[in-house]
Amino acid sequence: ACAAEAMLADRPEVLGVIDVRTGCTALDAAAHGAPGTVDLAFIDADHRHPWPILDAIAILDLVREGAWIVAHDTRLTEIAARHERKSGHPAPWSNRGPAHLVRAWPGESIHAATDSANIAALRVTGDRGSLRTVLLAAID
Repeated sequence: ACAAEAMLADRPEVLGVIDVRTGCTALDAAAHGAPGTVDLAFIDADHRHPWPILDAIAILDLVREGAWIVAHDTRLTEIAARHERKSGHPAPWSNRGPAHLVRAWPGESIHAATDSANIAALRVTGDRGSLRTVLLAAID
């Protein structure tokens, strides 16, 4: 179930414009929308590199010019390192994929501004082919 339904129960006008797709991959996204129609895309899936980059590439054509891709868990490696220092145990969830996507993004990005923040937004502008080229080059 989508948390947005409970969170926005008293705001049907907002809920009416949110289209949450779960249980599918970014590769399936094209079947759910026309090119250039998505205002905001949220990536929170496989955190292993290179999957977040591949997810972003898969949805590039769906997002409109100036839209945002939000990437979650962008600071997992830092948070995992803090966890390991505190607990003495490695964190099995330390994956660098989302952070790698954010570092590779060639355009405007916004990062949450607190030590515990774990999210970033990437603005989609310009030629999608150029964006794809830059992102594909970041896959090592």
